[in-house]
Amino acid sequence: MLHIHNVIEHDGSLSRRDEYFDPTNPFDKTTFDSFLSYFGNAQMLDVGSLANARARHALDMSKINPEFTITQETMQRILGENALMLAVWGSPDNPVAKRPYF
Repeated sequence: MLHIHNVIEHDGSLSRRDEYFDPTNPFDKTTFDSFLSYFGNAQMLDVGSLANARARHALDMSKINPEFTITQETMQRILGENALMLAVWGSPDNPVAKRPYF
């Protein structure tokens, strides 16, 4: 299931190239570094900064992938991913994560 596009992995991934470019789905350092670059020099990442970085990353990916799509269903997963990252690397009561955790 992990390898099936739009089950867990989706366009606008934080750490994988879109399926359009590489259907094998390996970790891609260039994609991940691009995502991290949206945080600038910030050392603490919160809901707003993560949402902003995620949106900018998706916008940039949509410009280079002619088949880019994020559906309403995929959006629910993306929001869940964001919440999970901040809950795990921060806490549910204080959803702020240290940048080195990424």
